[in-house]
Amino acid sequence: MLQVNCMSIVVSGGGIVSGDTSNLEPLINAGVMGFKAFLTHSGIEDFPNTSLKDLEKSAAILKNSIFLCLLMQSSTLNTMG
Repeated sequence: MLQVNCMSIVVSGGGIVSGDTSNLEPLINAGVMGFKAFLTHSGIEDFPNTSLKDLEKSAAILKNSIFLCLLMQSSTLNTMG
């Protein structure tokens, strides 16, 4: 008989937004466990790609914290031929 064990952990996440790192420390203090950043434009006007300068500035703020950082790259494929 197959026995399956499953556990879910739900945590809060934040985003590294181009040109604005002012909310990173307050988010960490509020318990955010991770941050995401788009390396290419997300397709949403409010979330453009994050530059190397933004990532470096964010890393300096986050360096003393334990967090997960997801770097995401979007791609658009033309599957219609």
